[in-house]
Amino acid sequence: KIVGRGKGGHGAIPHLAVDPIVIGARIVEALQSVVSREVDPLESAVVTIGSIHAGNARNVIPQTLELLGTIRTLTDEVRSQVHAAVRRTAEGIAAAGGAMAEVLIDDGYPVVINDPGAARFVEGIAQDLVGKERTVEIAHSSMGGEDFGYFLRKVPGMMFRVGTATRSNITSAVL
Repeated sequence: KIVGRGKGGHGAIPHLAVDPIVIGARIVEALQSVVSREVDPLESAVVTIGSIHAGNARNVIPQTLELLGTIRTLTDEVRSQVHAAVRRTAEGIAAAGGAMAEVLIDDGYPVVINDPGAARFVEGIAQDLVGKERTVEIAHSSMGGEDFGYFLRKVPGMMFRVGTATRSNITSAVL
C-alpha cells in the first residue's frame, strides 16, 4: 500500500496544488522498472499495482491517493531487495514532486522452499503409488501465495499436488 499525500485544490488552479494523482501515475510507471532494472534477470519477481483510489469529484485535485499492489518473489533475498526498491522509488518520486509517500509493505506469505530430502522422499512414494510415467515435476515455480510456506519455516517438508488430467495426458501426482 502506498499512500501519496499532496496538496488538494481546485482543478481550475492546479498550480496552487500538489497533485497526488500525477505523482501516483509516475510511481506506477516507475515501479514497472523495478524488476527489469534492479533484479537479476535470472531471478523471478513481480510488482503489480492492482488498485488506484483518489478523489471523488472531477474538478477537484485530491489531497491523497492510495495505490494497492502485490510483490511476489521466489527468495527472501529478492523480496527484501524489491521491498527496498519500491519504498525508495515511491518516496523519491513523491519528494521530487513536492509530496510525500508512505509505503506500507506487508510481507504476506513466505516463499515456499521445499526441502530437497523431503522432495526426493515424496517423489519416490508418488512413483511407487502411480508409476514414474505419471509423476511429473512442475517445471516452473509459481508466484501464487501459499500459507504452506509457514510450515516449511518450522520443519523440513515438501509441498506437492495430486491431480487429474484428460485421458490423453493422465497425470496422477505432480511434484
